[in-house]
Amino acid sequence: MSVTPIAATGIERGQRGGIARERAGDRIVIPLLLAFIWAGLLFGFIPRIYQHFSQHKPPYLWVTHIHNVAFVGWMILFTAQIALVRGRNFALHRRLGKLAYYLAPVMIIAGSVTQFMVSRARFGTARWDPPFLAVPLADLLNFGLLLAFAIRMRSNGSAHKRLMLLATSAIANVGFSRWWGPALKQWFGSGFVSQMAQAYLGSFVIIVALIAYDIAIRGRPTRPVVIGGALLLGVETLAIYLYLSPWWFHVTDGLLHP
Repeated sequence: MSVTPIAATGIERGQRGGIARERAGDRIVIPLLLAFIWAGLLFGFIPRIYQHFSQHKPPYLWVTHIHNVAFVGWMILFTAQIALVRGRNFALHRRLGKLAYYLAPVMIIAGSVTQFMVSRARFGTARWDPPFLAVPLADLLNFGLLLAFAIRMRSNGSAHKRLMLLATSAIANVGFSRWWGPALKQWFGSGFVSQMAQAYLGSFVIIVALIAYDIAIRGRPTRPVVIGGALLLGVETLAIYLYLSPWWFHVTDGLLHP
């Protein structure tokens, strides 16, 4: 059945109106979720850093400084990118985005080396917990996979920004874990569900928020968020399974033992 010009015009107006509503919503929701990530990092790390120096604990390992500069640099870059899109400065956004090609590999390498060195340095202390290595390595794996997915989808602005947010939430989990972890452990104990909540509740909130927002705006969740969220949760579930597995303890104990 053919569509009359008047009907076609009405459909086109409806589509344009839907796109306009989504863009207006994105300008509010995406920065709010980014602010939530910043809150997790600041509330998770600042009290620990203050405690470290106020109690005159041993200096941080040199590799942690490289790690911190790279990861804080990513957060600043990502915040700037969102601000540029919000200000419609797309040309500078694209040019600045090329920094991610260089910064992301540094983050993954520095993050992995830091986790190995810090975990090994804790041998013989109350903080010796070799199987926990699975958790930060899973975060780095999720970050790399989701970032690659986001870069591949960069021609689709809606999908790209959502995937970038999911990738960033993966490396922010440690902040939320330090912020909420002690309270969650008291409430849920130390089983599988508790470990999942302690380690990954932050990224889970981001996934749920994006899905709820897309349903409200589009009437359905977007495919990149569903696939990206499933990947994120799948890798995280595997990490907690490894963390709680006796055989993984023996593997990491042998790997990290000085």
